[in-house]
Amino acid sequence: NAVLVAQNIIKQKELELEREKLLRKEVEHTVKLQEPKVEYFDKVLSTKGSMTATQVAKMFGLRSAIQLNNMLHELKIQYKQSGQWLLYSKYSGKGYTESATHIYTDSNGYEVASKATKWTEKGIHFIYNSLREHDLIKEIEQ
Repeated sequence: NAVLVAQNIIKQKELELEREKLLRKEVEHTVKLQEPKVEYFDKVLSTKGSMTATQVAKMFGLRSAIQLNNMLHELKIQYKQSGQWLLYSKYSGKGYTESATHIYTDSNGYEVASKATKWTEKGIHFIYNSLREHDLIKEIEQ
C-alpha cells in the first residue's frame, strides 16, 4: 500500500513537472511572438518630441493621416475646428497632443501660419490602446 501511494505521488510530481514544462514553453512562445511588437512600442514610447498624424498613421500601417483622423473622430476622440484636429475635453489636457505652428507661403505669395496637432509618445500609446479596445488594431494588422 505504501509503495502504491509513493508511486502515485511520484507520478503526480512528474505530471506537475510536465505541465510546468509545457506552460513554460507556451509562455516562451508567446513572448517570442510579442517581442517585435514590444520592441516597436518601446521604441515609440522612448521617442522624444511629437509626431504628425501622418507619421503616426504610417507607424500603425494606415494609408494616411486622413484615415487615422477619421477613425479617431468616429471614436469621439477628436473633432475638427478651423482646419485643426482637437481633442474632445474628455481627452484634452492629458499630454496626448501639442499644437505646432506651421508657416508656409500660400499661392498668392503671402506667409500664412496654421496650427497643426502633433501626437506625443503618451498620445501615440493612447491611440494604440483606443484602436485596440475597439478591435481596430486587428483590422490594421491584417
